[in-house]
Amino acid sequence: MLAGFKGVNDSHIVEDVVIGSADVKALYPSLDIPFTIEKVCEVFYTSGVRVDGLNKEELELYLAVNRSEAELEVAGLLQFCPRRKTSRGRPLTITGCALDEDRTKRFWPWLPPAEDPDEDAVRRMFTEAMKLFMVWWDRQFKIKMNEFGLRVRMYKRCDDDINVVVDAPGAGLRFIENEGRVIRGEDILEQELAIEADKRCMNLVQKIGNSIHPSISLEVDYSSQHADGKLPILDLKVWVESRRVQGVGEGENKRLQYSGYNQKFRTEVVRSALKAYNRMIELDASGEQPLYRPREWKRIERDQKRREKRESWYRKGGFDTVIFVPATPASELKNRYMEEVKGAGLKVKVVEQSGVTLKRIL
Repeated sequence: MLAGFKGVNDSHIVEDVVIGSADVKALYPSLDIPFTIEKVCEVFYTSGVRVDGLNKEELELYLAVNRSEAELEVAGLLQFCPRRKTSRGRPLTITGCALDEDRTKRFWPWLPPAEDPDEDAVRRMFTEAMKLFMVWWDRQFKIKMNEFGLRVRMYKRCDDDINVVVDAPGAGLRFIENEGRVIRGEDILEQELAIEADKRCMNLVQKIGNSIHPSISLEVDYSSQHADGKLPILDLKVWVESRRVQGVGEGENKRLQYSGYNQKFRTEVVRSALKAYNRMIELDASGEQPLYRPREWKRIERDQKRREKRESWYRKGGFDTVIFVPATPASELKNRYMEEVKGAGLKVKVVEQSGVTLKRIL
């Protein structure tokens, strides 16, 4: 685990990331036995593991006894297995003479296990099956995250404890379970901007993980759920150091101060600028718009939007036209204009022009 976090730190990531953990809830009693068996066999077959000392004749006889010819044919194994010389009599069984100790009478009768497995033994057997099942689940999770454009920087699992470092997704992403895809919901965008990024991310991770197979249900955890802002993982506490945008904001604040604007107005301007910057970060993380876009990126569309803004920027709010007035103390002239416009029932936007700055006078 430490090596995984060290690798993330050494990669000098510039994007915002989220660190979180997920526990598999009630894995043992939830496992679908036929599906688990299928996936255990699939993982073993594709693993490249080599089994030495395997008696092929015994394996062929075992398959012939336990599978019908139709099943073997579907599996493409019929030609590799022995067949009965006659169809007369009862079919050979795993406890019959087909497995007599002698080659002609094979293990008559077949001995049962020395002990019947108790509940604890059954749990240990299922745990071994779970380890292989989770290998398959790990692969499916990474495939889905990649398909949905969610970059996984680190993925580590210890039994049923999963720990991830994921690029912070943009606000408004929603997983549609019945369609198996992620979409951006504009209707929840403003609402999600007020939610911590790690909570948004891990809730999305949880829904994606839960969609892989009904046997696996996740419970997620993240830094903002803890008072100290640090996520406990095994015997560790981990967190993402915050990165603050400074310099530009401070410089703009001083320029506004020199121009004579009060603290309340300066605070609103800086907050609005930071909100716009965070929105740009969200769009970059979601892949909708690069933070540092090339000149040719959607050039025609951007030129068209720029023209529309120049011609109709004042229409926002339902105004029909705009009038500019000189700046006066406490916006007295602007307020008088607005009273007259309102009294006449006109939809006119009144904009106060900036005056001469104190810096220019000095």
